Amino acid sequence: MTSDIFLTNTLTGKKEKFTPIEAGKVKIYSCGPTVYDFAHIGNFRSFLMSDILFRVLKYGKYDVTKVQNITDVGHLTNDDLADAQGEDKMLKKAKLEKKDPFEIARYYENCFIEDEKLLRILPPNGGRPRATEFIPEQIAICKTLIQNGYAYKINGSVYFRTTKFKDYGKLSKNALKDLVAGARVEVNDEKENPLDFALWKHADKKHLMQWDFETGEKCNPNDENPNAGFPGWHIECSAMSKKLLGETFDIHTGGEDNIFPHHECEIAQNECAFHGKINYWLHGKHLLVDGKKMSKSKGNFYTIRDLLDKGWQGNEIRYALISAHYRTSLNFSEKSLQDARASIKRLDEARRIFSSTLSSKPPLTRDLESLFNKYKTALFDDLNIPESLATVFEMISLGYKKESLQSEISEFLEHDFDQIFDIFPQEKVIDKAFKKEIEEKIKKRNQARLDKNWELSDQIRDELGEKGIKLIDKNDETSWKVI
Repeated sequence: MTSDIFLTNTLTGKKEKFTPIEAGKVKIYSCGPTVYDFAHIGNFRSFLMSDILFRVLKYGKYDVTKVQNITDVGHLTNDDLADAQGEDKMLKKAKLEKKDPFEIARYYENCFIEDEKLLRILPPNGGRPRATEFIPEQIAICKTLIQNGYAYKINGSVYFRTTKFKDYGKLSKNALKDLVAGARVEVNDEKENPLDFALWKHADKKHLMQWDFETGEKCNPNDENPNAGFPGWHIECSAMSKKLLGETFDIHTGGEDNIFPHHECEIAQNECAFHGKINYWLHGKHLLVDGKKMSKSKGNFYTIRDLLDKGWQGNEIRYALISAHYRTSLNFSEKSLQDARASIKRLDEARRIFSSTLSSKPPLTRDLESLFNKYKTALFDDLNIPESLATVFEMISLGYKKESLQSEISEFLEHDFDQIFDIFPQEKVIDKAFKKEIEEKIKKRNQARLDKNWELSDQIRDELGEKGIKLIDKNDETSWKVI
């Protein structure tokens, strides 16, 4: 039986009981990276929120399908405008590095996946679609919107008529008149209305990534083709989510910077082209670094690789980025990483100590059962990570006081806790051959100790230590553990 889970829906502004479209099954679309550079820790806060959601839903016994896209064309530099302007981020990076934009995209896509693995983010089991591989689907939606009167084509570009969709602004709570007054538009004489946003942009020879709007085939930039163009950022996600999850699905996630214009435009496209609905929208808050907005000019801009170079581990970065509630601002700092390292050490020590306790598994005490339930309730209450973490530390404190509870708590840490948080240090894999080598060296060392050959005894201990094995001498017996 699935569990009751509550989520804060950006669309309604309220915390709601989650009810899937199909009982027991959940479909999630998470906005992925634009692969023109290394993703930074602010990006990864959003991706980790999606990872926690994925894990919590699975923990709640749901059959979950998650899709997370790769944006490799069409994401322009001025993406905060209703109709994004500026240079394509892929092309800008390609010019800077003097490489083909497709080469740039594949390189940084691979880097992103490597960083995800370091942060132990589960791969999307429903696919990792690339925008450039769904061009025909994007063109089809554009043509449907034109046919339905919600879009128009002019000078090779296609624009969405925002004034025709009466609900435009319902996600971001932006009224059309407020958008104009707030200057979140850029003047473009070819558009019917300044707020109309591009579904498809006409491409000139400068744009190296272009396709024929009539055939969907890739174009040569050096050819004169009036139909040559490239998709807008927003239409990409509409096409990919529809293809892989269907016209209507359960949850869409992203950072709060995606609310407008990206997700607002997705809603308009989906509802006007194929009556598509997304029932729950989840957005993570911005991340601050040392109390300030992250910026390269301020020297507080970090990628995962920057932090690894400073000596931090992937599980420590993960802990630091998920420790605050996703709907609150997170202040990331050296101290938050130090705190993460200390917390992981405390949790791992408890896991190891408690796992060595022999127990006949007595019935759960009322206190422990209450804490187990409190942990689950916190997770199911809008992914309340801070509350669930506090409960786990409360559990550990109880375990140190009552040894009879340690076995149960150890089992909880190995399963219920690890299934969601996944922050324990990676165990060294011990194969049979290495295990035999360890045991032979211990036997040799024991003989050396009997012979009072302390030099050889220490030498064997140090050799195993270099291989990640710690020897423990107690009551004339020697045991070992992985470090």
